[in-house]
Amino acid sequence: MYGEAPDKKKQKRTQTNYAEVLAKTPPLPSSRINYMVHPEESYPDPLKNWFEESSVQRGLENMFIPESIGLPTDEKFSTLNEEKVKQFRDSITYKDGLYHVQLHWYEDELKSLPSNYNDAIRVLEIVNKDLEKKNLYNQYLEVFQQQEDEGIIEEISVPPKQFKDYIWIPHRPLLKLTDQNTTKVRPVFNCSYKYNGSVSLNEAAYPGLNLMTDMLKLMIQFRTN
Repeated sequence: MYGEAPDKKKQKRTQTNYAEVLAKTPPLPSSRINYMVHPEESYPDPLKNWFEESSVQRGLENMFIPESIGLPTDEKFSTLNEEKVKQFRDSITYKDGLYHVQLHWYEDELKSLPSNYNDAIRVLEIVNKDLEKKNLYNQYLEVFQQQEDEGIIEEISVPPKQFKDYIWIPHRPLLKLTDQNTTKVRPVFNCSYKYNGSVSLNEAAYPGLNLMTDMLKLMIQFRTN
């Protein structure tokens, strides 16, 4: 008798662990899950027709912050930028033909983030059921496998008892009908969700230097000359 292939054993073990964890996870209000799986826009989006796939491509919030119109920031933030830029440069390493850098955070905000594993697991349950119903589960999984092969993401091993010690990123599928009448699916990660009134993961992340001021200055100089 031939044993199961390593990949199938791994998949079976993962499914078993997932079922056990799901059974121990308390249920959440449907309104809360729906908000994460099907988020609604809080304001009209005039650029939606040009950027259908992701609001991240637009970064509308960057158009309305003071730095984007040339207003100076206070010394505190300038000092913070200097410190973060130095940390960023010091973290750069070259390995296996690729450059690696560390993510940088606002430390106080990051420490205040609670674990959201309950919400993340329940969202995963809804996403899996929806994908299986639409016969897109394997196609969705292939995207993650491809990203892992390309080194974009990597697998981690966390015992279920330690789930509460980590911050998880819920994801949902984004479907798009191609010109060939086939459905293209890709994951969208929700880092803007605020768990129990805390800051979001996006808000805890240091965004880097704002370059919009320099762009505005160049445009003004171009128009005045």
